[in-house]
Amino acid sequence: MASTRLSPKIYRWLKAELEDWKAEGLITAEQAEQIANRYAASAVPGARANLITMVFSTMAGALVIIGIILFISFYWQQLPATVQMGLLVGGTIGFNALGLLVRRFVPEGRILSDAIFLMAAIFFGASVFLVPQIAGRTMRVADGMLLWTTGTILLVLVLDHPLFYAGLSFLVIGSLATAMVEDAYHLERTLYAILTGAVLCPVMIWAYGGRSVLSCLAVGVAFCWWLVSFAFLQGFELPGILVGTYLALVGTAVWVLSEWSQLASPMTQILRLLGAVTTSLAYLVLSARHACYDDWQSQARYYPEKLFFPANYLQLIPILIFLAIILAEWFSSRPSEQSPSHTKRFDKFLVPTVALVIALLILALSLSHFSVDASFPVVGTILGNVGAIFVASALIVLGVAYNQSERLFVGLGAFLLWLWMRWLDVFGANLLTGAVLFILSGAVFWIVVVVWIRFKRSLLTPAPQYISATGIPRFLVAARNWSAQRRPLGLLLCIVIECGLLVFLYVFM
Repeated sequence: MASTRLSPKIYRWLKAELEDWKAEGLITAEQAEQIANRYAASAVPGARANLITMVFSTMAGALVIIGIILFISFYWQQLPATVQMGLLVGGTIGFNALGLLVRRFVPEGRILSDAIFLMAAIFFGASVFLVPQIAGRTMRVADGMLLWTTGTILLVLVLDHPLFYAGLSFLVIGSLATAMVEDAYHLERTLYAILTGAVLCPVMIWAYGGRSVLSCLAVGVAFCWWLVSFAFLQGFELPGILVGTYLALVGTAVWVLSEWSQLASPMTQILRLLGAVTTSLAYLVLSARHACYDDWQSQARYYPEKLFFPANYLQLIPILIFLAIILAEWFSSRPSEQSPSHTKRFDKFLVPTVALVIALLILALSLSHFSVDASFPVVGTILGNVGAIFVASALIVLGVAYNQSERLFVGLGAFLLWLWMRWLDVFGANLLTGAVLFILSGAVFWIVVVVWIRFKRSLLTPAPQYISATGIPRFLVAARNWSAQRRPLGLLLCIVIECGLLVFLYVFM
């Protein structure tokens, strides 16, 4: 029977454990030898070595591709258009083909092949921006980044590596941010929101099926940015109350999504973290007196039409997520022995619901005639600060109660940020008092960290399990297995898509 290969670190741990088991009389020497023979130390580097190798391979690949681009650009203007297009298409084919060959014929060459495919993706992105120049046209930045994303999405899904998920998320965020800022995209902003969502959602589902924490984190950040970007479809110049309220919508929607028991790890933890961060950020905005005072009241008096909410109906997506999940959880049928009362099932949505209600109350008051009253900033600020303290304290309590480090430290960090903001409101930017506050805050944070690490197991209280863990849906597992068996075919299709996009750009755009 062939030995199962383990990483050197795990193999050393197993050997030490076997010696302890023999000394304690749990197993005999023959049994220990039989167990040890079932395993062997792998020649493949461990996770840390893989990470370091991948980082340096990526850096080397980036340097090589930059050097090639600079070399070509030195003679670029002297070349005919057909030669320029040949270099771009040929380079795209060449880098991808080299990555395929390395993956196919070099033993344990996955890291090197991934670095080559990353070079190919960077070269394709540079080509997307160069092709319009060859044809005598210009390419807007957001258009180029969106086409770059479209051309590499299949590569990301086929390779299924956290680095590629991070790169695609960067392109999605960059294309949205650029389209929001530049006036040239004013009419297409809604279209960009729809297109990036169409690209992002299948990638998020695929990353979720892979159970990779880093992949889920990269795509989860892009997902939250996509939801937040709906608030800025008309540009970034929005009053603080609208920004804070919409952040609360997004944060509570993602929070409820993280509590939805149908999701499996690690996406649950990632969404739990992002929901907590976004909700906390919302109340840091809403608790600032400036959000209710000058900007809002002046616009309410002179430009009330600019305060309409939502400015675009796509902004209702977070609230629809919130309501759909609560209704699905509330009315879904479950076995009687696993189905708690409606009250208990609603408990896990209590905090985001209260946070959402406070934000909507501030918004409702700000859109009424009361918004121009002199007492409105006081009332709005009090509600915002109540919401900030409630969210921060709720995160701390939930983190301790259910052994969730991400919520504990987000709640503590949100409370400290809120405390600093209020300190500045009262005392101003005094260096001495500011130094004292920072020292005390840092000391408190370190104390909490030490106590949390030391007593983590004693604080552990199992989170309520309303249904058995469902894991990843079977159809998604089957789809990923099917894809893994046909990876070379998928990579060949990536080459066809990228070259097809370059030719399409040259001929039609």
